[in-house]
Amino acid sequence: MVVTQSTYTVGEDFTGAAAVVSDLGEPERPFTLIRGASHGHHWVGPGLLRAWAGDAPFAAVTAGA
Repeated sequence: MVVTQSTYTVGEDFTGAAAVVSDLGEPERPFTLIRGASHGHHWVGPGLLRAWAGDAPFAAVTAGA
């Protein structure tokens, strides 16, 4: 799970999330990483999603399928 923080989610407990970010970011306007690993990326794109999926246990990745 990847969480983008908003006024509705500030203060929530996202234990188990691969990352908590300010927003998805853009190449010219990077996100702020609140918790987790950015794997050297500054915006959410296919490469970062693959990296986060690789961090998650198999059961967690397939649980929502």
